[in-house]
Amino acid sequence: MVIVARGQITGARYTETDIVNPSTYARMQMEPLFLEDDPDVLVWPIRREGAPHFRRSSNAGSIYRSLVGRRETDPTHSRCVETLTRELCAKRLRVWSATFDGESRDPQGFAVHGQGDDVYDWWQDGAACRIPLSDGRFIQPDICGRSRASLFPTARSRSIVIEVVQTHLPEEETFFALLELSRWNYVVLFYYVAPGKLHSKYSWFRSGEHEVDITVAYFLLNGVVYRNGREFENRTNSDSEWYQYLRATYFATPMEKK
Repeated sequence: MVIVARGQITGARYTETDIVNPSTYARMQMEPLFLEDDPDVLVWPIRREGAPHFRRSSNAGSIYRSLVGRRETDPTHSRCVETLTRELCAKRLRVWSATFDGESRDPQGFAVHGQGDDVYDWWQDGAACRIPLSDGRFIQPDICGRSRASLFPTARSRSIVIEVVQTHLPEEETFFALLELSRWNYVVLFYYVAPGKLHSKYSWFRSGEHEVDITVAYFLLNGVVYRNGREFENRTNSDSEWYQYLRATYFATPMEKK
């Protein structure tokens, strides 16, 4: 089996046989090297006589390797993620909570988050969107945003997670991971989309010249579950029992009526 490493700076490909070449070895020493088939693993070239090889860094690849939850594959979902990310990268974000009085919807709702003067960076579904959990696994939301004002999110410069919901709900482990994130100054938005559309009755966006306004009826903030601008019922039982209750109540309406 041929093991290939790539230079992080130049992108050059190297094999173990290249290590014995003095000039190539010198180039390999000038930049970090990562395995081509496992790009999270840092390696170093070792010039052992008769057995040149790449040595993995200690514990390389042993953390944050397991994804919690599953991915949406519906084309409408993908189109919505791409559209929202493109808008967010070009404009400032404001988040509004939709409020309902029966079937009547307040067209404005109330403000949940404003970008202000902060500059945000945005990522969509992929390795750059991974958020590590304390047990060595990670979640990979559809869209993530972070202010450049602070490495760690603050109440004034919150990080944003957007889960576009089209064909299936966040699974139990994913939901509780997102709920925990919301306790650490993340705003978690459940953006529901109807079949073939980029919006639904419970989630929509409006793009202006300089700002994009996203309105959602369902979101997580400060460890609290919100629906229609109000705190949803507090948990009174185990995690699994509460999640099943949420599936039948909190999540059921937007999935059935979107």
